[in-house]
Amino acid sequence: MSIFEYNKEEEELKLRKAEYEAGVTEGEARGEERGIAIGETRLSTLITQLLNDGKEAEIQQVLTNPVFREEMYKKYGKFLIEN
Repeated sequence: MSIFEYNKEEEELKLRKAEYEAGVTEGEARGEERGIAIGETRLSTLITQLLNDGKEAEIQQVLTNPVFREEMYKKYGKFLIEN
């Protein structure tokens, strides 16, 4: 086969691979966007609940201490329903 000959099978394989990779990239981007949105909703719901309970002092700790934040997520879990 010369350099000018077309290998249909090889080209189709390259095209499928490119489409697959594009799909994976798009799926990862969608998942990341959804994860960020869920996390923001979860945190804002927790902060709202802390405000409703008069626990303003704990908000700073929730924002700066991941371990404490997880404890509060567990404590207020029933209010933090994810969509």
